[in-house]
Amino acid sequence: MRTYRWLAGLTVFALIAALAPLHVMAAPTAQSGNLITNGGFETSSGAATATGWSAWWLETARPSDGSFNYAFRPSWNVEQRSAGAAAEFIRTGNNSQRVINSWDPWYAGVKQVVSAPAGARVRLTAHARVWTAASFYPTPSDTTVAVKVQVGLDPNGSDNQFASGVAWSVIVTPHTGWQAVSVETVVGSGGRVGVFLAADYRGFSRQFMSAFFDDVTLEVISVGGTPVPSATPTLGPTATGTLRPTSTPSPTPPAAPTGAPETYVVKRGDTLGSIARRFGLSLSALIAANNIRDPNRIFVGQVLIIRGGASQPTVVTLIYVVQRGDNLSRIARRYNTTVAQLKAWNNLPGDTIFVGQRLIVGP
Repeated sequence: MRTYRWLAGLTVFALIAALAPLHVMAAPTAQSGNLITNGGFETSSGAATATGWSAWWLETARPSDGSFNYAFRPSWNVEQRSAGAAAEFIRTGNNSQRVINSWDPWYAGVKQVVSAPAGARVRLTAHARVWTAASFYPTPSDTTVAVKVQVGLDPNGSDNQFASGVAWSVIVTPHTGWQAVSVETVVGSGGRVGVFLAADYRGFSRQFMSAFFDDVTLEVISVGGTPVPSATPTLGPTATGTLRPTSTPSPTPPAAPTGAPETYVVKRGDTLGSIARRFGLSLSALIAANNIRDPNRIFVGQVLIIRGGASQPTVVTLIYVVQRGDNLSRIARRYNTTVAQLKAWNNLPGDTIFVGQRLIVGP
């Protein structure tokens, strides 16, 4: 009898447990697509930075030894094809974000903080290029200037680009075309990520020192170790180690270069030689396209240019966005011209200018 009571009690307990709601800690769910706000910089309200982005910079004192190892506050503006910007300084669409200064070196960029699933692994990819010259465009960029371009992620959601927890990418110096640069991190428990785009001209001085950013993406690549399909297709091997098929499964000759280079993300087991063979390239061409110093050293997640873009030189005017404290005399000296010439180029009836005004400062 005692045994039956025990069995009956166990049965009731099992029924209650089956009917009771289960409270299980849910794994983070993947967010699909690009988590970045305005990653193409296409939305702009006329401010110095595109909508969703804010400027950041470092300022340090000019050293007494006369060197250029200091940082000055540069200028920001949204470059626009429709307003006459050079086509090669906009990767896709109508806009890109520019940071620029003359003569004084700078270390600066743009940033934003976005939401992402806590515990997920995310990858930030941005496309960048620089133009550095001692004369007006279309003077080629001075490749002797070793400007450092990087992107960074703070997994704890800080908007402080100098925080110790920021994970920075490798350094690239994209003088001759757009180059993709990437970095990955695991999102902290707060579900927020700080995103930073940076260029560093410290140590150098030229009349024009600029950096351009375009086509920024932040994607979840895995949740709890489970890969998440990418929302933005990239070149890469399928399960069989071949290129993903295009509209026809048969091999096709390489397309003529366009304004946007094709890229490949390095996978485990890759070498430069195997990647070159996969895409029908010479090893020397792959090394040159990516400014690789040590051909034996590449890493998983590194973004390589497979086929570079090509753009036709376009003769355009140089535009300057007026900053607080500017006047026509100061701008004329900065761009080696005269106040009279500035007035003529911009149809100015007098000396009055205003912050945010776009001025033609060179042919």
